[in-house]
Amino acid sequence: SIVYPQGNDYPQGVPEDQLILGDNLAVMSALLPEYEEQIDLIYADPPFFTNRRYPVRVGRDEDSRRPEEWQLADGYADHWPNIETYLDMLYPRLQLMHRLLAPHGSLYLHLDWHADHYARLLLDEIFGPERLMNEIIWVYHGPSPIRSAFNRKHDTILAYTKSPTYTFNVDAVREPYNPNTIKTFASSPKAGFGKVPDLERGKVPEDWWYFPVVARLHNERTGYPTQKPQAL
Repeated sequence: SIVYPQGNDYPQGVPEDQLILGDNLAVMSALLPEYEEQIDLIYADPPFFTNRRYPVRVGRDEDSRRPEEWQLADGYADHWPNIETYLDMLYPRLQLMHRLLAPHGSLYLHLDWHADHYARLLLDEIFGPERLMNEIIWVYHGPSPIRSAFNRKHDTILAYTKSPTYTFNVDAVREPYNPNTIKTFASSPKAGFGKVPDLERGKVPEDWWYFPVVARLHNERTGYPTQKPQAL
C-alpha cells in the first residue's frame, strides 16, 4: 500500500511496499504495534542544524545560472532557536528508531559538522557507546564561498547496531583493489596480509567514501535542495 497525497506530482514507479509522507515521529509511533524490533536497517537524514532555509528550484529554468529565471517553492526551513531545541526534536525519534530495529538491525544517521558530535552522544546513550559500528565520512567536491577556513566538503554517517549480533553483508559491499595492489600480490602473494585469491573478491571499503553530489544537470536530480546521490 502507498500513503501519499495524489496530485500532479504523484510519483511514478514507486516501491510496492509503503511510501509514507508525514512527520516521522507520528509515523514511527504508528508503526510500533506491528513493526517493533522488526526493521533490519534504518537510514535517517534529518535536518542538520544549519539554521538555513532550503527553497526548491522548480520549472523549466531551474538549472539556469540566472537567478531571475528561477521559480522557487518551499523546501524546508532548518531553523532552530538553539541546540537544545534541535536535540529535543532528534532524541525521541532516535529512541523510536532503536525500538523499531530488529536485534540484528543497524541505524545509519546522516549529519554534518553542525551537530554530528551532539547526535553521537545521544546515540551513545540510547544504543550504548559499544554499539558504534562506524563513523563513515562521505567526501565530495563543489564550489564554496569560504575564504577564512578550509572548505567543508564532507558529511558524517554514524552507524550504530542494535546488538553485538548484527548483520553486515560484507560481500555485498566489496570493491576492486587498486591495480598497483593487484600487481604487488600477483608477483609476491606473501607481500601482505592477503592472498592472491582474495583479490578476486575485492576489498572491504574504508570508512571514508567519495561520491559526487547530485549536479544540476545530473539525471538523478529532482530539484530537492539537499538531495543525496543514489550511489551513497
